[in-house]
Amino acid sequence: MVLCEFAILKRVKKSAPRRTASKPAEEEILPQIEEDSASLQQPSFYEKVMGEKPSDKPVLPPSTEENIKEFKPADKGGRKLFLLGSFVFVGTVLITSIVGFSLMKFTSQAPSNQAKNSQPSSTPVPTEVPQIHKEEWDFEVLNGSGVPGAAAKAADKIKALGYTVTNVGNAQTDVDKTEVYISESKNKNDAQIVLKDLEKDFGTLSIKDTFDSSTKTAIRIVLGGE
Repeated sequence: MVLCEFAILKRVKKSAPRRTASKPAEEEILPQIEEDSASLQQPSFYEKVMGEKPSDKPVLPPSTEENIKEFKPADKGGRKLFLLGSFVFVGTVLITSIVGFSLMKFTSQAPSNQAKNSQPSSTPVPTEVPQIHKEEWDFEVLNGSGVPGAAAKAADKIKALGYTVTNVGNAQTDVDKTEVYISESKNKNDAQIVLKDLEKDFGTLSIKDTFDSSTKTAIRIVLGGE
């Protein structure tokens, strides 16, 4: 308001002719100043239409206000969601890296294991069983069991195995257990192989003694009562 009165006074001074200040002139000017001041104090056109004084703050368009609202900082809930998403992302990356590293390590070790498994294993070499020639081993079967026909049955079993029986008869005395004698000219280890061949029909047999090599028979069996 003071600025308005100053402007009026300035305008009045410019329009008024220069003359020496006198009391009558001042009396003529004062009423005009009062009239101008009264006109300034009256409500403006904006106040008459809007019914309120204009605001000193600048009025922004609606679009500008909406943009300002969009740039407001996020609330606490949004921050929590952002942090949670960040943790999930980092955890997923770590787990994926660990799994990938484990798979690479496993695949790198697999060929070495296959190479180890592909190496031929040392197979045990079977021991060679000494071979005998059955035609070199003939038998004499004597019945010492006291059972008639026992020597003949035993001779048939020996022949069925591929051996030769040169004599079948009775022993001078009966024996309780079957006895085996071999010629002095024969090797005892080879004789054990022959007796092993008879186990299925006669059971386990062992060499009791030897007899004179002048006899052509290689093995003499005396059947016992058992």
